[in-house]
Amino acid sequence: MQNPQTNPSSVGEVINNQAVDNTVANLCHTKASEFQKGISTQSVPTGVSSKTGSAINPLVRVSVQAKKGKIAACAANGLANEVVQKLGTYAANKIKNLEAHVAIDNADIKRIQMAIASSSVSDTDKLILQTNLRADQLDKTTNAQLLLLAKNVESPKVLANAASHKVTARSRRNTVVISALIGLILGAIAALLWDTVVPRITPRNGNGD
Repeated sequence: MQNPQTNPSSVGEVINNQAVDNTVANLCHTKASEFQKGISTQSVPTGVSSKTGSAINPLVRVSVQAKKGKIAACAANGLANEVVQKLGTYAANKIKNLEAHVAIDNADIKRIQMAIASSSVSDTDKLILQTNLRADQLDKTTNAQLLLLAKNVESPKVLANAASHKVTARSRRNTVVISALIGLILGAIAALLWDTVVPRITPRNGNGD
């Protein structure tokens, strides 16, 4: 199931926010205007749902165009990190709560095991404690699995840093971008730098006539 927070619309709200762009610009020692108009997002299909037959899009490509490779790569990395930070809040809170539940389960399991081992506890009480122990162990297993899912699946992440690749634009369609993939399950950054910018290119979508 796709995280509703990790899609082109929600990602676009983050990366097209002036405050976010200014933060990234400061990190890259430049002005937001140097890359702001070259930002766009696109879903990246990674499979087909067995239930609906429709494309599954756990990845979102964030594309950045800039005249300088260092600025483009830095902006791609910065924007990707901002998206992960801002859209990962729900998953982070969920992880924190699940970790607390697992800690409680561990404490209960330890307490019950000590009681069962005690000679002062009757056999009847030990049978009851063993039932409670199994319940706590099952609860811990469930919470641990949910915790693993939240960390590895639900949390948006970026797997690689952007790198520049010099490419000469030969036509209006041949625009090259810095791309960041941010997804529900996995994220990755691939980066490219255009060498020649055609005046009539529309940076927002990177498409020619």
